[in-house]
Amino acid sequence: MSSSSVDVPLQELVSAVLGRSDAHSVPIGRSHVYELGEVDGVGLAVTDAIALPDGRVLLSAAAEDSPNAVDDGPVVATALALVDGERVVDVAPLPEVDGHVHKVEGLALRRVDDSGVRLLAVVDDDDPSAPSSTIDLRVEI
Repeated sequence: MSSSSVDVPLQELVSAVLGRSDAHSVPIGRSHVYELGEVDGVGLAVTDAIALPDGRVLLSAAAEDSPNAVDDGPVVATALALVDGERVVDVAPLPEVDGHVHKVEGLALRRVDDSGVRLLAVVDDDDPSAPSSTIDLRVEI
């Protein structure tokens, strides 16, 4: 299983999101495919991405055993992946907490310094009765 993305110009995308221009007017640029691997036969798929100051991209990914991209299923693993251009540099699993895999679905860059990257991660455990939580992550890159 692989994940894909396309390049779009920021100004045109924001204009379309704000309703100032037609979404069909946003030019679609180059596509990228990321092979992140799998866990227990379930492919890791991108859930969010953030650009780092040096041009690389940090991705969050989840291996969710679901029949399609819409329905929730058991999450068998989550990971962070560092991407440089089209090349996946590294994929690191996120640890389970109290025997539970937490699905990271959002990333925010807090700080970049010599020791690495500090992130705020939004965790969605697919429980409609519970609000999403956040965790603080430190990543050495």
